[in-house]
Amino acid sequence: MNAPEEKITREELHRLVWTRTFVKLAKELGYTYPELAAICEDLNIPRPRGGYWNRLELGTAEAQDPLPSPPLGKPTEIPRGPRKDSGEGASDASKKPAPLNRPESSEVVMGCKDAPKPNLGTPDNDSKIAPTLPVKSDIPPLKQAAIVPDCVEYTREQLYEAIWSKPCVKLAVELGISDVGLAKTCGRMGIPRPPRGYWARIEAGEKLKREALRQAMPGQEKLAVFQVQHNMARRQELSANHIQSALHDCRCEALELPPAGSEFHAIAERHRKAIEKAKPDGRGFVRVEGKNLFHCAISVALAPRLVRALHAVLCELEDREFDLKPGGNEFDGLKIIRDGHEASLHWSEEMLEWEREPTEADKRKPSWTWQLKEAKPAGKLTVEVKAYGAKGKRRWTEDEGRTLEEVLGVVVEKIEAIFRGYEDQRLREAAWAMQREEQAKREAEQRAIKAEQEAREEKARKERERIQRHEKKLEEIAAQRRDNLASAAQEWMEMQGILAYIHFYEERWRREGNGTLSKEQTSWLSWARQTVEKLGTKSYPNPSRDGGFDARAVPVGGPYPETRQWERDEPEETQPPEIKPPAYSPPPPDQFPFWLMHRHR
Repeated sequence: MNAPEEKITREELHRLVWTRTFVKLAKELGYTYPELAAICEDLNIPRPRGGYWNRLELGTAEAQDPLPSPPLGKPTEIPRGPRKDSGEGASDASKKPAPLNRPESSEVVMGCKDAPKPNLGTPDNDSKIAPTLPVKSDIPPLKQAAIVPDCVEYTREQLYEAIWSKPCVKLAVELGISDVGLAKTCGRMGIPRPPRGYWARIEAGEKLKREALRQAMPGQEKLAVFQVQHNMARRQELSANHIQSALHDCRCEALELPPAGSEFHAIAERHRKAIEKAKPDGRGFVRVEGKNLFHCAISVALAPRLVRALHAVLCELEDREFDLKPGGNEFDGLKIIRDGHEASLHWSEEMLEWEREPTEADKRKPSWTWQLKEAKPAGKLTVEVKAYGAKGKRRWTEDEGRTLEEVLGVVVEKIEAIFRGYEDQRLREAAWAMQREEQAKREAEQRAIKAEQEAREEKARKERERIQRHEKKLEEIAAQRRDNLASAAQEWMEMQGILAYIHFYEERWRREGNGTLSKEQTSWLSWARQTVEKLGTKSYPNPSRDGGFDARAVPVGGPYPETRQWERDEPEETQPPEIKPPAYSPPPPDQFPFWLMHRHR
């Protein structure tokens, strides 16, 4: 059973607002700065004005504003914010990169009065605050992430059917990517897309043929994977990064300038003294810069107004937990820092230029020497925010349509938006790093599986080769024994022929000699029989080495049955005599002198 949701009363929220800084309180309650500001405005809870905590330290802070009566139809309690248990307050050891789909970073315009306020519901509604997205975008809101698939896979055939079933723009929105990205995916996979004007002609009632899907070429991708929820969250956060470019189009909360003659912030006082010491140029401008100063280029008359503006901005930045640190050198200037990121402010004054009419003294000189252009300070402050990677408008000037107080409010919100963009970028990079790590882990697992498979295939290949060598060896042994049998039989037949030949001549000589043999005949017969006996000295056959064998009983790799190489007594081949060249060879004849044929006569 779920525990009851913790709530805060309107009176308790009023007390907390006046006892700690607004940024710290927003983190404790689980809301963002703009969300909690919208809640206080909706519940009619007064907040400290800019510079309150600095004045509180100096002992000059105003009294706490009393809590007025609650507005009709509004709740008297609010729940804890959605980020209370999201791990933001956990220890660093347990922190993990937050997912990309953070609607609070892309659905709220920070500090803007015209931004939509959270729906606090009724006293009987315990639903949490759900801010809406004021920035126009064609990306579906992440509140529908529950019905959006996390990952979608398309084969070539499936993506081909999808591309030809609905416009590319609509399909890209469903996948959380741009139509250009979808077109590139189709190009890599060799999938044809409908031509320009195809869907308009279809709506007009025409029947058009699809371009056929060709067979995939070697090397073309055959499967497309779309991380839908991640893509949608990323595109919403990219849209949120451009939120600061629209800050000048909404009415941000104006900062209150301190009255003239009051005690200023220490850094603002440092700027005042630096301006007093600086020497004005020919146009009445003074320029101050240094490690502990913002870059300033204003007229002397505008210095008191600049100091008051600096005081209001510095107090508001400190309330939002920004820090200040000196620059790296004299030209770097004072830096606004938070979470390792930094920004800077440049203060300047516009010049009014016009061309005067030439005087009589000018007319007596050549026209090209006339100096008719004149300029004077405009008396309007201009503030420029300088930060790495900042996008959109970064320079504002007070004019008839916007007071200095409103300009300072826009500047502070711009700085807040820039640093929130840094934090969002850090979270995205952390999520991407985690995805890269998971991808590397998957690739390592795939490489391990592939290596294991290759090892199994290599082992099987070696086993096949070993069996093939074994079978070849057995075939060689059987063939050698067959050859030995044929050679032995041939030699035996030759020996029997020789013995018959010897016996034939012995009988013939006996008939011719009346049964007796001469000494020479007896000697030849003895020699011939001894020669035949020498030819038959090979101990063949030996049944254990020269007979058949069971190949199935021989183990793979041996030991193999013994066999011998039959050496047939072949007559030695005589080499032909070597022919040596003659010791003397006449020299070649001289070449005929053809040049004699072309002599001039």
